[in-house]
This record gives sequence, structure tokens and C-alpha cells, in this order.
Amino acid sequence: MTNYNMTPFLKIGHRGACGYEPENTLRSFKKALALGVDMIELDIWLTKDNRIVVIHDITVNRTTNGKGRVDELTLEEIKKLDAGQGEAVPLLSEVMDLVKGRAQLNIEIKTKDVAERLIVELKQSNFPLADLLISSNYLETIQYLKDQMPELKVAWVFKAIENPPFYLKVIKWIFFILVFIRKIFPFLKLDWLYRSLTFPIGQLIWGMLMTGILPLTNFLIIEKLLNKKIDTICIYYFIVNKILIKRIHKYNKKIIVWTVNQPRLIKKLKHWGVDGIFCNYPDRL
Repeated sequence: MTNYNMTPFLKIGHRGACGYEPENTLRSFKKALALGVDMIELDIWLTKDNRIVVIHDITVNRTTNGKGRVDELTLEEIKKLDAGQGEAVPLLSEVMDLVKGRAQLNIEIKTKDVAERLIVELKQSNFPLADLLISSNYLETIQYLKDQMPELKVAWVFKAIENPPFYLKVIKWIFFILVFIRKIFPFLKLDWLYRSLTFPIGQLIWGMLMTGILPLTNFLIIEKLLNKKIDTICIYYFIVNKILIKRIHKYNKKIIVWTVNQPRLIKKLKHWGVDGIFCNYPDRL
């Protein structure tokens, strides 16, 4: 098994090979492995009965045939859902058993509660820590993980989620108001509006803002990487530039870019020297 630190470039399957198979399912992870990935990226949440499942959203609405928040459903209830082509939502332990010895694993977490449970499971698991990269967009969560398990490699996902810009706050307040209106007019469907405003459009606007203040953005990234003992930064491709890559490498840190599916852009980023790329079609890497 190739050690993370010795890998010159990481071919990373985003949620497995979600361009080909239902995201964050065993089927998707098997496809990614068959396509020769170096690393698989996935997302985790806690169920009502404190089990770690692999799913991107806090709700099951988008990726399964069910409805409801993951943390309000038991594992048994979630396992009955169809996550695409008859696939079930997998436990993290099931994915780790599948991937162990075949690829590295990038686990993205959102909350401290998930981090606490993850530490318990990692200590009980025989999955090599050298093949793990734990990432989060919340610096507090990353710091907690590093304090509890200093040997873990951690990554900061540089997004607009932590300390979001003003425009996102306004959008979310508008959405909450619309949800209230929907209670009066239940036939209105508004979920699509929230998703379209916050991502990918919202992420693109945020990326443009960060590019507009690029020197300050670069300073912020480097400052956090050094002060928070972060090993890697996972960053939106729109913000990446040669200067940032060079500065990150100067401090012996790594930079991984998400999510890039266009062959020409993949080629350019690899030429610039990024350490890895998240891709929905890993065979393009």
C-alpha cells in the first residue's frame, strides 16, 4: 500500500465514481476501485441510534427514495431505503472493509458529534491510519480530531460554510421565510430554490469573491494551515492558482482540488502541481 506522504499525485474518486454509479454507495466505491483510484472520498453522518453512515446530505431526500433527516432515522430505517439501483446506504465500517489495502480513504465530516463517534470507530478499526485523510470545512472540528488523535492526517475544506459571507446569510433567511409561507400553501415546492441559490451558484459567487481578493485569500489559507496544524487543504478549483500552490508546498503542505471533471482543466491543474483532484469520473485522471 502506497503511503499518503509518498504519493506524487492522488487520483481521487469523488463519492466513489459518482459520475457512473449512485454516489456514496458500495456500488460506486467498487467502480472507483476498478478504475484504479488512489483515494476514495466520502461523507458521513450519524443516525438516530449513533451509527455512522455514508451519505452526503443531512437528509436522505436527494439521494434515496426516502425522506427525513439522517439523525432522526435509525440505521434499520435508513438501510431499508434505496440509494440508487437497489443500493443501500452503507455503514462507514462496510466501506472501510471494502477499501482497506486497496486505496486510501478521505472521510469528510461536518459536525463535532460525528467526529467524536468517528474517533471511537477508528480506534476499534484495523484500517491503517496512514491511508486515512479526515477532512472538514469546520476548523474547530479538525482541531478536535487532531487533539484526540495526533497521528491522524487532517484536511481543511475551504468553503463558504464556515463564517459564510453576507449574501449566503440573506439567501438562507429568504429561504426560511419561504418555508414559512409553504406551511400556509403546502403545494409550493421550494427545495430546488434553496439548492440552486446556495450551490453551485452560491459556491461560484463565493469563488469569484475569493478570487477578487486573492492576496487576502492566500494569506488566510496559509495562516490557517500553519496555526491549526492542518496537513492538507481541499479547495474549489476556481480559486486555485500557481502562486497558492507554490506557497502551500513551501510549507510542506498538500493541496487537493475539487470537483474537476473536465479533461483540459484536469491537465492544467496537474501541470500546476496540485497534489490530487476529486473527480466524478476517476478514469479521466
